[in-house]
Amino acid sequence: MAAPQQSMIPTYKETSNIPSPRTVYDYHDARNEPGAALARLLGVLPDAAAAYQEKQKDTGEGQLEREQKAALAMMGAEESRVRIAKGSSFFGLMKSDEMDLDSYEAERGRLDADLFAGELRTAYAQAGLHENSDPQALSQFFEQQKAAVFEKLNGSSDSYYHGYITRIAPIFKDMVQVHAGHLDSFMPSLHKQALENRLASKVDIELSALKDGDAWTNLMVPLMGGESGGNYNAINGRGGVKLTEMTIEQVMEHQKQYSGPGGYTGAAGLYQFIPSTLKAVVRASGLDPKTTRFTPAVQHQLAQVLLEKVMPKGQRLSDFLEGRISAEDFADKVLAGQWAALKGKDGKGKYDGIQGNRANTDFRRVVNALIAYRDQVAAGVRVASTKEEKGTLALDADGGEEDVATFLETAPENFGVDSGEARRSYAQELVRRAESDPQFADSDHIEDLMANAKLPEAQREYVRDNLKRIRVENQQKAALKEERDADEIVQIANLALSGDEAELQNLKAKSPEVYQLVLTRMTGGDENVDNEEFMEKADFNSASFPRVALKAYLDGEIDRETYQSAMAEFNTKRSALPVLKMPGVRETVDVLKRTLPTDQLKKTFDQQLAVAISDLTKSNGGERPALFEITDAAQRIQQQLVSVHQQDVQSRMARPEYQL
Repeated sequence: MAAPQQSMIPTYKETSNIPSPRTVYDYHDARNEPGAALARLLGVLPDAAAAYQEKQKDTGEGQLEREQKAALAMMGAEESRVRIAKGSSFFGLMKSDEMDLDSYEAERGRLDADLFAGELRTAYAQAGLHENSDPQALSQFFEQQKAAVFEKLNGSSDSYYHGYITRIAPIFKDMVQVHAGHLDSFMPSLHKQALENRLASKVDIELSALKDGDAWTNLMVPLMGGESGGNYNAINGRGGVKLTEMTIEQVMEHQKQYSGPGGYTGAAGLYQFIPSTLKAVVRASGLDPKTTRFTPAVQHQLAQVLLEKVMPKGQRLSDFLEGRISAEDFADKVLAGQWAALKGKDGKGKYDGIQGNRANTDFRRVVNALIAYRDQVAAGVRVASTKEEKGTLALDADGGEEDVATFLETAPENFGVDSGEARRSYAQELVRRAESDPQFADSDHIEDLMANAKLPEAQREYVRDNLKRIRVENQQKAALKEERDADEIVQIANLALSGDEAELQNLKAKSPEVYQLVLTRMTGGDENVDNEEFMEKADFNSASFPRVALKAYLDGEIDRETYQSAMAEFNTKRSALPVLKMPGVRETVDVLKRTLPTDQLKKTFDQQLAVAISDLTKSNGGERPALFEITDAAQRIQQQLVSVHQQDVQSRMARPEYQL
């Protein structure tokens, strides 16, 4: 069971047995002794006593009264609650305004105060005040506890009252100081938590904006389906590369490696920029290829630069938006001229037949998309940003939602959290999201999220390093899951092939494809099987053998009988494996196997020993057989095989061809 949450405020059980560091004082007033009274009578008071009397005339109060007033002040109680007992006379000669303290009653009050202090701390913790930033909550708590104290002291002796009040008051003061200390750490934590809660929603908003896109992405992403499959990481001639996390310069280096041989162009990204085009648009954009990442937002921006700055006047994007060129002409002369997947007015692509290109996006679809784009721009739908900051590009935020960079910059005013700490929290939120969501970890938009947030490079590297780790972990988990799922299907198929009708229906639900293959083989013939070759090459010690055997059967390489026989042998050997690995068994078996002269005999030895162990286990009620039973079985099998081998040798030697 998990340990209970520890409170920062100790409970009574934790403090009641701790000795009090305070010393119990029995206030001893020498002025009440007979010697002092006699000195007073004779007019020979000591100088100290005389000085004290003068002081009393000035102050009008004694030490104990001052202590009591100080204690009441610590508790925030009224001064009128002071309770003092005047001193008594001795022979009628000495009388003092000082309090006459009963040491027994005072000490009893202190002891009870210590007990109440434990209850007070426990109540503080149970009320959750160490996690409450409302000052009124603490004030209300202390008022309740103070009322309880004076209710308890109602009717008590003055000495008990004095001992109790002077002991419990510092506890109230200490708790106020402790509470302030909690708030010193708790309030920043509370503010940071509030910030992090908002950051989680900020990531959702930013990611949604990047995925949903703007007028430009709504136009181009569907049109690029035939060009790149809608893949920001597509590179002609090579796949499996995360271009969106590379700098533009790194992408250009990849293009050099993958263009040329085999007719590949090295075209990269959603828009399939060929090397010369990418170089031209990057130069026109003014971006630094060494630092700018080839993110989706950057790819969209480069495509806009291509159509606005690289294209000749009269064929630019602004010419279309401002009506200087029709949608039909822009689609035919500009877009179809840039991208091979787009058809022109004649229904053909400009590059059909060149390096295997064939246009597949209808011309009218392109025209309609252009008209819709122009209408969206006219209606004020946001377009891709032209903001450039230190080589990075970001999307403009929606008008009603503060962009994430501003949100982080204003964190000190809005949340009391330093901007640097806010950016670290944003980076940590991205990592947390990636750890909990494998799809987010593989998103092409994370670099754009970091660019929009203006994260420092160190924090971006922190996110990238964690993404690499998370992706490797996700791949490993996916591989393990795939392997487990495959093993489950193999197990179900094996039972179905053994005649279990219920498992056959289970297989249909789990894997319709395998179910159909099993049905086909169960009802088909065995014309091209090679059972002997399969059994000779079978590796029964491999954990993947069941998958290999099922595939061989479904592919028509072996018949059903051979499959079932092979699986039976595999299961027998697998069940015997833990026994054969036991110390004392493994060594004996290895020695016996080495005495066998041929590999075939050793293979037969393994097969027969596995069967023998299986039989011994069954006869032993499923429990592991005794060590001597296993070694005896191994020796018998070895002796039988040696004997058979010797007989075979003698038989062959007796043939005429071996006679001199």
